[in-house]
Amino acid sequence: MRQIGYRLFDADNHYYESRDCFSRYIEPRHRDRAIRGVVGDDGQERVMVGGKPFTFLGKFDFEHNAPPGALREMLRSMNAPNETGQVVQPNEAAFREPPSQISGRHGFVSPGYEEDLQALVSEVGVSQVVFGSDYPHPEGLAEPLDFVENIETLSDAEIRLIMRDNARGLVGLA
Repeated sequence: MRQIGYRLFDADNHYYESRDCFSRYIEPRHRDRAIRGVVGDDGQERVMVGGKPFTFLGKFDFEHNAPPGALREMLRSMNAPNETGQVVQPNEAAFREPPSQISGRHGFVSPGYEEDLQALVSEVGVSQVVFGSDYPHPEGLAEPLDFVENIETLSDAEIRLIMRDNARGLVGLA
């Protein structure tokens, strides 16, 4: 096992919410604005954000999770030309820059150990990648520090950003 000389910061990305986690404690007059599950006339439960269905990652409900890479593919498709060769952005007039660039600057990625970290860093930038071990879940590594072995192609400074400093900055500890 490699030694890194500093304490790592594990920004694990597991988040399994209950159906009422966003509406349970909100003031009753605001419940219709909260993220919640709503059963439609067809009997299918849909995730709603305010009065609109959640469509950010395609089909999403409380029984299915978006597959790994879904966000990356969605951001790529935002900049992909349509059948006429034009790149059309949603609500284009409301943005000063493409939404994929805004998301890339404000979003952070906590990749699995099996992902191609070099490619991810090349795509989103090292400043947007945070370490998440999945420990002690079975899909994670038995020893969280072994994650470093998958990113040894990066510089020591980049590894430190991923393993600690990016997450520390994200929560205001840097």
